Amino acid sequence: MGDTGLTGPTGLTGLTGATGPPGLQGPQGERGVQGVQGPPGSGFLPAYGTMYNFNVVAPSSGDYVILNSIGPNNGTNPNSVVNGFTVDSAGIYMLAFNCNFSINTAVMQSGSIVLRYSINNDTTMNQGQISLTATASGSIESLPAASSTIASLNAGDTVKIFVILVNNITYSTSSFSILRIA
Repeated sequence: MGDTGLTGPTGLTGLTGATGPPGLQGPQGERGVQGVQGPPGSGFLPAYGTMYNFNVVAPSSGDYVILNSIGPNNGTNPNSVVNGFTVDSAGIYMLAFNCNFSINTAVMQSGSIVLRYSINNDTTMNQGQISLTATASGSIESLPAASSTIASLNAGDTVKIFVILVNNITYSTSSFSILRIA
């Protein structure tokens, strides 16, 4: 027999065979290192305030409700000179006002009053308006009233209570509160 000849050229690659069945799952790996703390959430700082006046006031149409005492507050600037709050930051606020109305029966047996929230001296906001017309059945009729509404306020907005009209009515034990809710 003779010597082995030279190796011939490589043949064509054959077709890929079928995938075999999956193997068994391996053991769970070790826990990784804790990641970096993320940025603070989009929450908001609380903002609230209250102002009040326990005195009896005989208002005139075009006046603002007099609030001469300041209660707890944060993130609002209560001002008893302008009788309202200036908010520090934009948000959605709940506004709440309450007082007692009395009819001056020495003058007549009936009276009326309309109050509105005022934002930056705009008195056209009808939400939360208090409108009262009453007739006294005795010497002095005391009528409690309350109002609340929700308003979108910008930083620097000033909110007050405006007397649209009044006839033979006084108010007392008034309280105005503001609370940021979003």
